[in-house]
Amino acid sequence: MATRGLTVLNGTIVTTLFKSSKLLLDVLLLMLFVLVIVALLGIQLFKGDLRRKCVLNTDPAIILTRNEWDVYVRNSYHFALHIRISLR
Repeated sequence: MATRGLTVLNGTIVTTLFKSSKLLLDVLLLMLFVLVIVALLGIQLFKGDLRRKCVLNTDPAIILTRNEWDVYVRNSYHFALHIRISLR
């Protein structure tokens, strides 16, 4: 008797999953769509922010143009981490 109940239970679960597979697929596609939208939004909001690094300040008496400052900041020699490691 217990095996008959188990077979009926297994048959019902499998049948239910097959019947609901289209609905589950729809939910999965909706979740994937929302994830892609959130990812694109995050990329647009935070673009370039993760490239910022601490750099040693130049002499305040020296005034750099925007292009000179960009070159100065992108040079890894001026990163604060680089200087901290080399001082050890």
